[in-house]
Amino acid sequence: MQTSVKKGGVDDVGPVPVRKDCGTKRSPRCKGCKRKRNPRLEASPVGVVREEWKDRFPAWMQFFLTWLIGCPFKGQRPLIANKPWWLAVAIPVAILALGLATAFACVMIGGEAMVLLPIAWLMEVHGARTLQVHICHQGVHGNLTGISWLDQLIVEVVSTLLLIQSEEDYRNDHCGTHHPALASSEDPDRQFTVEIMGLQPGRSVAQNLVAFFGSMLSPKIHAIFAIGRVRSNLTTNSRIRRLAALAWIAFVAVIVAMFIGPIEFILTVFIPLVILYSLSAMCQFVTEHFWVTTRLPGQSAKEHNNALLINRHLGDPLPSTDCTGVDWLWQWSLWWMRLWFYHLPFRVGVLVGDLPVHGSHHMWPKESRWTEALYSFRERSEASGKTPTEFVGGYFALLHQVLESFATEKRQTASATRNLDLSEAIKVANGM
Repeated sequence: MQTSVKKGGVDDVGPVPVRKDCGTKRSPRCKGCKRKRNPRLEASPVGVVREEWKDRFPAWMQFFLTWLIGCPFKGQRPLIANKPWWLAVAIPVAILALGLATAFACVMIGGEAMVLLPIAWLMEVHGARTLQVHICHQGVHGNLTGISWLDQLIVEVVSTLLLIQSEEDYRNDHCGTHHPALASSEDPDRQFTVEIMGLQPGRSVAQNLVAFFGSMLSPKIHAIFAIGRVRSNLTTNSRIRRLAALAWIAFVAVIVAMFIGPIEFILTVFIPLVILYSLSAMCQFVTEHFWVTTRLPGQSAKEHNNALLINRHLGDPLPSTDCTGVDWLWQWSLWWMRLWFYHLPFRVGVLVGDLPVHGSHHMWPKESRWTEALYSFRERSEASGKTPTEFVGGYFALLHQVLESFATEKRQTASATRNLDLSEAIKVANGM
């Protein structure tokens, strides 16, 4: 139930015609309706799946479906046009707060209320990860508010409260290394995937799957992740930032000691915001790019960079209209079960915010319409004819495709493989 199309994978489309009327509402910056059709996008599986969803589901479902799959149908406009930055910040904050409140209520009430605890955990993970990979991410790029000092302040406050990578460390790692040296040996995200999680080029998909699931269950890697978060807050930043983080830790410790209790803290805070947070991050890192794809002979640096990019869309094609009887019931039951119990949890807990189109972000990192990135990046792709590799299907099919890219590369020699000691690994993790 998955399919993908590589950049440039539709070769028989011929010359790209120009429309006389693009059919969309003109913005003040519009220079005339000369938007190019992009046959690659129109023929891409995610585009086909999304159009099928549009044709066969009612209008009231369409904004949810767009959010789920991370791709609008042709001509769709955002529910909230030009969403303000403060609303984009407020939504994950509210979800995180509601998740915390629900978790505390479940633990305090106990009994049957504990059934709702996993949902509260998922809300907490969603809010915290969205604040990290969407809000703080835009902040270090200078896109968040457009005001440099305010962007920095928001990122510092959010990262202090969540005890995640500080603004300075995040900006240095992400803008200083990850973007200009994507998937290089210096890229901290690649280092975490290859040198800490242990996914290696040249190994079979099965071997790297063992390494992936082993990392998910490894106390050592979870400890590296957690210690890296503490390190980024208490040892590598300005005195003011270190004091703020220390004061926040002390305040939480007092609250736990006087009002909550350690067991309640573990169930409501530690499990979702430390353990599940790191699981979410690892699932995201591994599938974020084609990490070990090497540059081909004659391939330019830009072409190679684009070959590393992937947009990750969660969803399935609809059952055939020819289905009848028991087969119809089975196919539709399977489709809805996969949506609610497979795609939706991974969208909420792993591919949060604009992560489905993260590949497009690398093409246009200064996108001003970042609050509606699912729409704006699709429009940019249609206008420019450029798009990363696009995947549509389930998360584990996505993981399999990325691990296939590992398997097709040459195995690293012993001299090329770094065995990080604990301190080096913690430095690489550094509060991601």
